[in-house]
Order: sequence, then structure tokens, then C-alpha cells
Amino acid sequence: MIKHVIIFLLICTTTLYAETSIVINGLSWHDSDIDFNEKNYGLGLEKDLNEKVFIYGGFFKDSFNETAKYVGTGYKILTKGEFSFNVVAGITHKNINWNQEKLFPYMLPSISFYNFNLVVLSEGQYKDYEWPTTLFLQYKLNINDVYRR
Repeated sequence: MIKHVIIFLLICTTTLYAETSIVINGLSWHDSDIDFNEKNYGLGLEKDLNEKVFIYGGFFKDSFNETAKYVGTGYKILTKGEFSFNVVAGITHKNINWNQEKLFPYMLPSISFYNFNLVVLSEGQYKDYEWPTTLFLQYKLNINDVYRR
């Protein structure tokens, strides 16, 4: 299913308001003493549908060093120049501990500045699994800028 969503996102790049970025998933920080993977390499695609709404999808190596996949949509709540405060919502398929994968819905705050996204996952619990506060950093390469040159 994730492959179909990414193909759909690629097809959408021909629309009029077509700000499209390749997302390079990179680093995270966990507020924990547990030895989580914090090199979360992977790729994704983000597409602005208009000035406020965007869609995205991709994959990365998660905190347990397994491949996580995600799709979702976001809303830019406040934008000032190269800075925006957003809310993102979607679904992810990832590990929740060292040996169990789950499909999770999520709604999280994020901050975009220049070509970076910073997603904030506050500490929480799902059944008997607890996770620490986590910051996740992405770099965006706007492919529309490449075409304009």
C-alpha cells in the first residue's frame, strides 16, 4: 500500500501548485538511556497541495533499526517567512519494541524551517510499551527549484 501512495504522490507533481520535495530522513534524539537507533536514514516525498495543506509519504530506519513506513497529511497552522508551525496526521507501520510491528495512526506537531522539518513525538504509552520524547529531523530538497534552474 505504501508503494501505491508514493506513486500517487509522484503523479500529483503535475498539478498547478506543485511544490514537491524529496525528503531525506536523517537523525533523531530520544530522551532515554536506552540505546535507540538515532541514524534514521530513509527517503520520502512531500507535496504541497496549496499554501496550507501538504501530503507526504516515505520510509526510514526506526528507533529499533527496522524499516518504518509512513503516509499522511499536514496543515500549516502558522507561517512566517521560511518558518511554519504544523500539525501532521497519518499512519505508520513500524516496530513498537525490539520484535513487534504495528500499524499506528498519529497526530503530531512539527516545525518547518528553511529546508528542514522537525517532528516532535512526546513521551507516551501503548498498552505495555512506553516510548520517550523523541525529536526527528528531515531535510527537504525542493525538486521544483531544480527544474527552475
